[in-house]
Amino acid sequence: MSSVAGPDDWGRSVFRFLARSVAGAKFFAGPTGRVRLVLVAVFAVSRAVYWWAGVRFDASGLTYSSQLLDPELLRNDLWTSLWYLHAQPPLFNLFVGLVLRWSPLAPPTSFHAAYVVLGLVLLFALHELGRLLRLGRVVAGVVAAVITCAPTTVLYENWLSYEYPVAVALVVLVVLAGRYGVAPNVGLLVGCAAVGSAAVLTRSLLHPVWLIGVVGVLLAYRWPPPRRALIVGVPLLVVAGVMFKNQLLFGTPQLSSWFGFNLHRVVVEPLTDAQRAQLAEEGVGPVTASPQPAPPCGLHHPQVPAVARQYKHQGQLFDGAPIENFNYECVIEQYAGLADESVRVLRAHPRWYVRNVVGSAELWATPASLTPFVYYNRQEIGSLDEWYRRLVLLDVAWDPPVAIPGAWPVALSAPDRRFHLSFTIVVATMVVSLAGLVGLVQWRRRNCARLAVVIGGVTVGYVTAASIFLEFGENNRFRFIVEPLTFVLFAGVIGWAIRRLLAIRRRSSGQG
Repeated sequence: MSSVAGPDDWGRSVFRFLARSVAGAKFFAGPTGRVRLVLVAVFAVSRAVYWWAGVRFDASGLTYSSQLLDPELLRNDLWTSLWYLHAQPPLFNLFVGLVLRWSPLAPPTSFHAAYVVLGLVLLFALHELGRLLRLGRVVAGVVAAVITCAPTTVLYENWLSYEYPVAVALVVLVVLAGRYGVAPNVGLLVGCAAVGSAAVLTRSLLHPVWLIGVVGVLLAYRWPPPRRALIVGVPLLVVAGVMFKNQLLFGTPQLSSWFGFNLHRVVVEPLTDAQRAQLAEEGVGPVTASPQPAPPCGLHHPQVPAVARQYKHQGQLFDGAPIENFNYECVIEQYAGLADESVRVLRAHPRWYVRNVVGSAELWATPASLTPFVYYNRQEIGSLDEWYRRLVLLDVAWDPPVAIPGAWPVALSAPDRRFHLSFTIVVATMVVSLAGLVGLVQWRRRNCARLAVVIGGVTVGYVTAASIFLEFGENNRFRFIVEPLTFVLFAGVIGWAIRRLLAIRRRSSGQG
């Protein structure tokens, strides 16, 4: 059979090219399209300015990140390593592994290019969400540009971590949900389920229960035809399949085996020496001060390097110590023990846990740029970041009422070596979360904008609660995954309030 394309093949190729060109032309046509073109220009200029200022993509986490498997395994034994991955959901490791294995470019260049594309997706998604929230094309464009070009956003765009992709995915999810509110169809519903499933399979903070809740709200808004409704379950089945795999291989259905480790950080690790001594006297302790690398144990899969190695093959920490493999099979038993220990302490002294949660909330309210992981890039734009934090985030230095042991890296990341609090983040999160709950209560008055606020607001509230009650130490970083979403929804709520006030004023003037 000849491999030379015939006239029909060439004709179809030309037709597809022209169709894509026409679609692209429509995207940038008309008044809304012109705003999008301006946004692209602003995005390009902003990234050039940040590059000129010295911001560079930081892929150093490829070696030391606890969320990633050994780069050697991702490059040379990707599929087996992913199958035996229990420390994290698989998608971020899959993405990194695909780049390492098949990209013709250097890894940092490939990662940077992918994250810049994500930045453009975030820009257009924020603009579209602003329009769905009835901000108007120009105002929505200004909001999208401010959020996307903010120092915090750019710092996370230039750091190899799953925070930025998840932040983009959540905005896209709410946009698809809003579009589903405009014109309900199975394609949009499947898109929401797929994007939500991708987020769950990337960041363990997003629990499958959250995903079921999102899909449930969308189904309650408009139930698709029965035959087509089955398609919506396909992305959910993928998540269920990963959970079943983990149950089969490791005895737990959790997408991450770190739950006990994270719970221990918020329940036990912040305790004082006096509190630990009291636990020992009461027979509750002794408790682990800070978990050490898991000791060797009886391995169920000794032939698989991804779970059989205690340390990563290459790289060292700053003190010369080897880099721990957090996917080591023995950490499963260790972290289960930490969970049991945390539950004992929580039952014995629930007030201690409440105090620790207050400390977590104090860290949560810190601007996300004040974290060691983006420290060096932030140093390059320190003045711009400080002005942004002061003028937009309403950031102030303070002395937290509850001492936060072990959180010194966050304080040292600030130029003044103090803890900081953003009033904008606190108020915006409260308003958006409340708006989501109000939308649920007033479900009968639903429309596309309210549906977007419900999905987005409940997501913001869920991530806020999970990142405060179940995490400790890097809470501002955990919060970033909903920061762009929070700010655009907050702008939408403010726009709604202004329109209501103007309408009331017009009615009052008419009656007078």
